[in-house]
Amino acid sequence: MAQYNFGVGQLFIVPPGANPTPVNVGTLKDVSLDISRDVKELIGANAFPEDVALGKGKISGKAKSGRIQAALIASILAGSTTTTGQTAAANNELSTIPGTPYSVTALNGATFVQDGGVYDYTAGKWLTLVAPGTPASGQYTVTSAGVYTFAAADTTHSIGLFYTYTLTTGNKVALTNPLMGAATIFQLNCFNTYGGKQFGYTLYAVVMPKLSLAAKQDDYTETDIEFQGFTDSLGRVISVFTQS
Repeated sequence: MAQYNFGVGQLFIVPPGANPTPVNVGTLKDVSLDISRDVKELIGANAFPEDVALGKGKISGKAKSGRIQAALIASILAGSTTTTGQTAAANNELSTIPGTPYSVTALNGATFVQDGGVYDYTAGKWLTLVAPGTPASGQYTVTSAGVYTFAAADTTHSIGLFYTYTLTTGNKVALTNPLMGAATIFQLNCFNTYGGKQFGYTLYAVVMPKLSLAAKQDDYTETDIEFQGFTDSLGRVISVFTQS
């Protein structure tokens, strides 16, 4: 009986080492697998080949996920470290410039990291950051504690603060500059069930050379990964499983 496949099923990668925790690629949207071989043609004086042989082979693929996962990002960024805590952003935190001393403390001033700009809605323009001192109209200063100070002439103006700050929750995946050549080798598994029949494949050794985080104006951010397969220590490349 014929077998068909519909949908993407599940994709998970298995890191190396003893008792590794698999990384399941959540909210999987697309998976593609390409298996190709170089074609070598023996051509003499005539137009068409007298013989054709297959040369080097290549296995590569792509996957697209709608879920942002620290474990997946860390897996692709070989040599990265993952720690607890993250940097977040305050995007247009609204406030009003008060009277003396004309200062506003950011709501997350206790964990303030970096200024991202101030927009003056009353004046309809971005303000200019200046060195600590007494700012003139249209200017501001900011301290490491997230204290913004403005000009006396700009009192009562409505403003929006943009800045980054730290959180104790979440994850931080950090990558420094590693030596070339080092790569983490994973096993990759893709399986799906349709019409009561199983279909899937296992790549026994893959590296993941590319990660894309595509943010869109009116859609979800997508995590795109690319992978390339090769022979593992047991000489295995790929197994494809069907019920037909």
